[in-house]
Amino acid sequence: MVFLEGSVRRPGEYELKNGMQLGDLLPPEEVLPEAYVDRIKVIRTRPDFTQQLLTSDLRKLWQGYYSQNLLLESSDHITVSSESRPLGAVTLQGEIKRPGTYPIIQGGTAQFSPETVWGVYGASLSEGSCLYS
Repeated sequence: MVFLEGSVRRPGEYELKNGMQLGDLLPPEEVLPEAYVDRIKVIRTRPDFTQQLLTSDLRKLWQGYYSQNLLLESSDHITVSSESRPLGAVTLQGEIKRPGTYPIIQGGTAQFSPETVWGVYGASLSEGSCLYS
């Protein structure tokens, strides 16, 4: 299965077929007019459960730049954002339960409790935490 969300006509789960690529899932007619097609986000979970952020430019793909046509893998999460909210990402590392790359929203803030959001291990909080941008 792969998961599709965002500015698309039919978000949801899709059966992953052998050799399935991003363009098979996202032809022009499946993307809403407000979609930000210059940067599609694919979050891939690796065998060690870390996450990898991949991006693709659908506009270039539709123009024939097939290097943008990512080969999809099981459990890929594909997000098409709207023009008003281009995506970014933050990578979390260190003594946390779920390190990896997480999406951020333009204009968002870092007002959270690390121990509740990412499950920071107790020892890592004794010396303090730092957030670098």
